[in-house]
Amino acid sequence: MTAAVGKKVLREIEKRGILLVTDPVLPSVTAMVTGESVSGSWWSHARAHEIFAVLTSLEEEPELLRAKLIAKKETFVHRSLWPELDAVATSREEWQMSGLSARARALLEKVERYGAVRLDELGRGFDRKALSRAAGELEERLLGDGDQVH
Repeated sequence: MTAAVGKKVLREIEKRGILLVTDPVLPSVTAMVTGESVSGSWWSHARAHEIFAVLTSLEEEPELLRAKLIAKKETFVHRSLWPELDAVATSREEWQMSGLSARARALLEKVERYGAVRLDELGRGFDRKALSRAAGELEERLLGDGDQVH
């Protein structure tokens, strides 16, 4: 059943261009999987394993990427909108740069210099929480994209 739901969600993202991972009001992956609005953490939902399976399958789709967009929430973006997303992300508008912490600016410089950085390698001898917050700032302003490695 999960594969069928995953295909249905993928078709919806293709149709809409974007789809939130979770939201209690707006269309989202979690609502499509469960058939109901999910408020709070979806991890505590009775169908959390199915939600996780669908999200994992969507992460592997070459036509999709995840970005923090609507209300700083994780959103799947279809390839058809990537040029527009890239134009916004690389514009360095005032809303992206104004008020950026010094640590986030330093992290952005490293990302621009090296293309990618790993916080676990960069963070030796540094406050991991502060680095994580800086990375979050960059993601919220579309200046960087984070990924977790397990």
